[in-house]
Amino acid sequence: MATLITLIIVLLSVKAVAEFDSSGWRRFCDIRIPANQAEGLVGVPLDSGLLENCRPDRRDIRVVSLDGSPVPSVFTDAAGGSENEPFPARVLKVTRVPGKWTDIWVDKTAKVLSRGTLIQTTSKEFVRKVEIRGSDNGRESYVLRMDGLIADVSSPYPVSSLSVSYPACNFQYIHIRIIDEDRPPLKVNGVACYPPDPETPLMKTLEARIIENRRDQSGNSTITVVDLGEKRFPVVSFGITTSAAEFVKKVRFRGGSSPSPESWKTLFEGTFYRVKKEEACGEKLSATVKPQTCRYVMMELTGGTPVVPVDRVVATVSVPMMVFEYRQGSNYRLFFDNPSATPPNRETPPSAINAGQVAATSTDVSLGSPQKNVAPHSPAPAVSQIEESSGFTFRRAAGMALLLMGLLLLFSLMLRARWARKAGRYREPGRSRTTV
Repeated sequence: MATLITLIIVLLSVKAVAEFDSSGWRRFCDIRIPANQAEGLVGVPLDSGLLENCRPDRRDIRVVSLDGSPVPSVFTDAAGGSENEPFPARVLKVTRVPGKWTDIWVDKTAKVLSRGTLIQTTSKEFVRKVEIRGSDNGRESYVLRMDGLIADVSSPYPVSSLSVSYPACNFQYIHIRIIDEDRPPLKVNGVACYPPDPETPLMKTLEARIIENRRDQSGNSTITVVDLGEKRFPVVSFGITTSAAEFVKKVRFRGGSSPSPESWKTLFEGTFYRVKKEEACGEKLSATVKPQTCRYVMMELTGGTPVVPVDRVVATVSVPMMVFEYRQGSNYRLFFDNPSATPPNRETPPSAINAGQVAATSTDVSLGSPQKNVAPHSPAPAVSQIEESSGFTFRRAAGMALLLMGLLLLFSLMLRARWARKAGRYREPGRSRTTV
């Protein structure tokens, strides 16, 4: 009976335990889900403005139903902008025609997709045109690119450009021709192929708005400041377009939450270049960074000659999401901005979620405007209220206990009555035989 009483008291308190305590959370947004949204996993995108008001570990982001119940959810972070690593290909043969070209035949071992080749060499100080063809049988070949270029130069800044891209194809054999033009042939150590970059709805490309674009002829430098917009997602790469024919420049990207350079931090430092030989061209005009929530970005191109004009700045962003199980007819809110939040209970492991598929089926799911969270404030009860509440709780528990005791007593009386009836049936025949 004591166990039953304890169980009932626990069940009565389950609702209070399961409710979400919003005290400590400063803000929330309503999650807008269209009426025709199918039940199941949905993902709500989180923009950079929201993430800037969250903990770096994102453990203060919560999904809560309007009845106050926390909803199990998983945060899928913005993906990095790193490229797929090339896979090695088997070099079948290398033939040279002195003073003209070097032919390299490679076998990918299967008809797998590739979008470019990396020529591995230890040769230094060269610029070579490259032609790329593809074949399925090693005899008939089809042109993939005729104006490729590889280079290794040390002035004005070190540049090593050994990859050549081409349209994605699944030819098993790749024929590479390096045009030597009366120069010593390169020492080829191996060849690797780049797989195509995966397409995902979580990655988007946008043109950043240029708010400052000035060139300094005396220092051969270009400074460009762009605004990624108030509503934006974490940026993972930057790229530029320019009309400059040939150049090698040092590049630095800095980002911040305001146009004031004092608040900015360095995001990337490296080299941008465009190397040409007749119609062939090799270039690097993009930079990959860790996901950044900054709104303003400054790019500096310095050193070398000439001054490089910047026509456009393109940014690639990655969309982070909060994924949870949607039930038809339910409404939800997203709470955030709690510096002292404890780690949430994530019931679904991130590895079990296909973020791209969830994003594709949640295109109309969005967040409303952020609102200040006013946690329900319960004034401290007076002593009489505490006593009354305690008395009510005690009376309720005592009443439940008495009810169970009454049921147990009633049950025992029924058992005794039944036993008595059975005993009476066995005694009556004996009494009838002894009667005179």
